[in-house]
Amino acid sequence: MVLSNEGSNSVSVLLNVGGALMTSTSSPNPSNVGQPVTFTATVNPSVNVTGRAAPTGTVSFFSNGSLLGTGTLTNGTATFGTSFATQGSYTITTSYSGDSNYNPNSAPSFIQVVNPGTGTVTLTPTSLTFKTQVINTTSPGQNVTLTNTGTVAVTINSISTAAPFSQTNNCPGTLQPSQNCTITVAFTPTKIATSTGTLSVADNASGSPQTVSLTGVGTQVSFSPTILNFGSLKVGQTSSPMTTTLTNVGSGTLTIRNVIIGGTNPGDFTLTSNTCGSTVGAGKSCAFTFTFTPSAKGIRSAQLQVGDNGGGSPQIVRLGGNGT
Repeated sequence: MVLSNEGSNSVSVLLNVGGALMTSTSSPNPSNVGQPVTFTATVNPSVNVTGRAAPTGTVSFFSNGSLLGTGTLTNGTATFGTSFATQGSYTITTSYSGDSNYNPNSAPSFIQVVNPGTGTVTLTPTSLTFKTQVINTTSPGQNVTLTNTGTVAVTINSISTAAPFSQTNNCPGTLQPSQNCTITVAFTPTKIATSTGTLSVADNASGSPQTVSLTGVGTQVSFSPTILNFGSLKVGQTSSPMTTTLTNVGSGTLTIRNVIIGGTNPGDFTLTSNTCGSTVGAGKSCAFTFTFTPSAKGIRSAQLQVGDNGGGSPQIVRLGGNGT
């Protein structure tokens, strides 16, 4: 408003509360169920007046007439973040509260589209290889992690594998976004051969079923113990003998092709007795006996390596000692 000042040649300009122009947007749009969405409202003066501050106050964000939340204006911009639990089209409106310089106002409404989204899961690792395992015995378990890497909950329908592999798990029927669970796989061979299999997870996520490849080797050769530790001896001193026993746990004759002392320091370990010969009958046992004579100070090591037709050849017994 412009007023003439009586008795002078001047006028006064009175600044009334002014108008505010308002716009609002969202990102992303469309979004998926459970995906974070950021709403942004911008409030600008309808008329620029030198010296007048930018609009302040709060902006309220509404979805289908229900309040989602509020944001505080900073440099004329307010934001609010949320997500939608169900798919559909939502009418978004925003309302500015006004302040001492600017009137309240609302932005034109717009539609936020929310799609169902696709569940996404990952399995880590994607393959498991088991150490050679004596037939009819069960290996230690190896773990696979199932993770929901998507934005929506995933329904797990089944987790399965087949003999000679087995699985246990702590996975719920519904795996929420960012959650994970553990599947433990074990190997119980029944034959002297390489076995392959698949761990399979059936769900409503993309790419179902997700799979992990499984590999293991069964052997009929059992060694006990699998490590001979001779302890500490002075250089040049010979230890008392130690024995490892080989047992053929299979139903057929085991043929021994070769016996090798290998590894880092094979000359420090002497095979003093081998009762196995070239064949070992089903259910029969034989023995390898060693002594240790360290040739230098420090850790000394070697391996008994038995080549045979029992599966997983060569079988290995570790030999160790310390020279002082």
